[in-house]
Amino acid sequence: MNCVAIIVAGGVGKRFNSELPKQFIELKGIPIIIRTISIFEQNENINSIIISMNEDWISHFREMLAPFDFKKIQSIVKGGEHRHNSVFNALNTDIARSSDYILIHDAVRCFTSQKLLNELIESVAKHGAAIPGIKPKDTVKQVNEEMTVSNTINRNSLVLIQTPQAFKKDIIFDSYEKMNDNTLATDDSYIVEQAGYKVQVIEGEERNIKITTPLDLEIAKLF
Repeated sequence: MNCVAIIVAGGVGKRFNSELPKQFIELKGIPIIIRTISIFEQNENINSIIISMNEDWISHFREMLAPFDFKKIQSIVKGGEHRHNSVFNALNTDIARSSDYILIHDAVRCFTSQKLLNELIESVAKHGAAIPGIKPKDTVKQVNEEMTVSNTINRNSLVLIQTPQAFKKDIIFDSYEKMNDNTLATDDSYIVEQAGYKVQVIEGEERNIKITTPLDLEIAKLF
């Protein structure tokens, strides 16, 4: 079973108010993206890693990689305008085309456990598409443009979706081929859903946070 991990690292740090993209910010002395890569580097089920990144930062990233002995990084590709463009560029490589399964992950989720990764790979082998999710703890309400409540949603039917998201190669390739050019997808499972495939949800992890704000970084320092 040939599993390829695509790490999406196209962020530019707007919500951090930082000139340095958030994936390069250090967490306890180690850049976030290095911590994330290590998760997949250490997993025996992952064969190769592809990084999709803003072209302006690739040279900086290569310098950052120098002290680390990563064996599985096979390609660093130019990111696109939107997240799905960055993923598409990574899919458009011989490494991705020759895989059996593809896992797509946010560069700023550096606390994904090996247990979750293995469970996800087991699930995608069975279902063809698998994603982790956790139940919301707060009440969820739908509001209109005036911020008036229009509906209270039953949270028992909701899950907050995380990454990595795992797909059989043929499914993710077919889904991207069918995608409308105007689609603005916040995750890859949406693109797969729109192509008509079923997506299995497995239990995610509360520690598997996405570091997108300064507060997230402060929380991450507690882990």
